[in-house]
This record gives sequence, C-alpha cells and structure tokens, in this order.
Amino acid sequence: MLIDLFNRYIWLVDTIYSAGAISREEINRRWSRSRYNEKHEDAIPERTFHHDREAILLMFHVDIQCDKRRNVYYIDNASDLQQDGLRRWMLSSFTVKQMVDESEILRDQIIYEEIPSGQQDLTKFVSAMRDHLRLRITHDSFKGKSYTTIISPFCLKVFKQRWYVAGITDQYPDEIRVYALDRLHDIQLTEQTYALPNGFTAKDLFRFSYGVYCSETPAPIVVKVAAGSVPFIRTVPLHESQQEIEQHEEYSLFQYYLAPTPDFKMELRTLGADAEVLSPASFRQEFVDDILRLNQTYGL
Repeated sequence: MLIDLFNRYIWLVDTIYSAGAISREEINRRWSRSRYNEKHEDAIPERTFHHDREAILLMFHVDIQCDKRRNVYYIDNASDLQQDGLRRWMLSSFTVKQMVDESEILRDQIIYEEIPSGQQDLTKFVSAMRDHLRLRITHDSFKGKSYTTIISPFCLKVFKQRWYVAGITDQYPDEIRVYALDRLHDIQLTEQTYALPNGFTAKDLFRFSYGVYCSETPAPIVVKVAAGSVPFIRTVPLHESQQEIEQHEEYSLFQYYLAPTPDFKMELRTLGADAEVLSPASFRQEFVDDILRLNQTYGL
C-alpha cells in the first residue's frame, strides 16, 4: 500500500538522519525490529533499498549517499532538513510517533496532537499536485450548502488540527479558495491538467495570514500584552512578522504585519484580558463590538 511505502521512506530518512552515518547492517538490524516492517523481514532487500533512495530523493529531495571508505550511508544535504519547515515537521512528528509506537511503556506517558479527519484524502491531493491533475470535489459547508466543482490544487496546509487545500475552482475561477479537507467528499482525479502560476509558493500565499485566510489586505497590528502573558508570546510567536516594539514592567507592545482576519482575532481572544488591540482602529472596534455582545449574552 502507498501508506506503507511512505512510512518506510520516512523511517529510512529518520534512521539515517538520527544516526548521522550508519552501515547497511545496522539499518537492517533496526528495520528487523521496526513496527513498520509488516512483512517481518530480516533486512531491506538490496534492490528495494536503492529504489527507496531514488524515491526519497524525488519525493522529499533528501539525498542519501554512501561513504565507500567507511561503508556507511549518510544524508548529503542534511543541513537542508533544518531549513525546510515541512520536512523538519514531518521528521519530528514521525520520530515521536515511532518512539511511542515502538515503546509500549511510553504509550500512557506521551500525548501528541491528533488531526481528527481529512487525512485519508491527503494522498489524492498530493498525487494530484505532483502530476498537475485537477480534482472533482464536493464541498459541504457548515451552513448546510453543498456544491460540486473542479479544483486545481495549488498547495496544502495544516492549521488547528485541520488539513486545508488552496486552489482555483470552476465555481470561483477568479480567486484562490481554501477548503478544509474534512468538508470535502466524492474526491476524484480527472484527466484535466493545470499549471501553477509563475513563481507560486504556498509560503507567499499565506505570508500575511495567521491561519488560512489568504485574500485579506495586510496591515500593521499593535497588541498590548500584559506581563504575565509576555513570556508565552516571546517564546512562541503568533506570526513570523512579530516584533516586540516596547517593553515595560507591566506590559509589552507587539507589532504584527498581517491581515486582521477572524482566526487571528480568535487567537488573541484566547489571551482574554491580557491582550488589548491598540491598532488599527477598525480591528480594535471588532473587539469592542464582541465585548458588548458578550455583555448582553451574560446580562452584564
């Protein structure tokens, strides 16, 4: 199955990357004990091993090379893994899951965040993007509306325990739309091909987004954060544009350059009274309006 191949590829990359340099004998020894070795093989066959190396290079741009003097394998472009967010996230997630799966004693001691739905269709979208094929999808909104359309999938993004796909559809041909995978069904590959816009990257599409809204205009946003919450914001920035522009004993001012979208507003609201939006005025007013509605809801 495709998922079994994928797991073996990631296992192999993780094993070699973690070791730095490792012999074929040691790779085989570890594979014989791996839970991903569903055939219970004593070793990865030589032909399969080299086929996996080629596939890993094509899929993940990870170059597994052999140092013939020491007869060990290593990742030639290992430094690239540290600079590539997707591959770093993929390897770290897989490593933790592998440790938990292979160590029964740890099962009740480590909790990692699950993505509840949508993952089963990931391979369809990855395959479509690789081959530049359009997909027929049916979208069900939370408002009860449904429609079927054809999408050119430009990129995938995971956010707040959901996978999303962004692309151009026949339903909305003049703008890039973002769909949660768990709201899609009847997903089928078509024979229609598409081309990415020149210079397109997912990072650029979401550069000024906190989450998955990508059509809003960015603006400088200044937030006053109470001292008690400042360390959390400093250590885990809310956005790559975050700057601490003022420091005081009782608070700090943080500035962002991004779109004032509903998902960013929701994130700031998790800080409660410890966060106050100072500007822009229109974004601040949204919080004021929300507070007034809450006062009515709670009869204050």
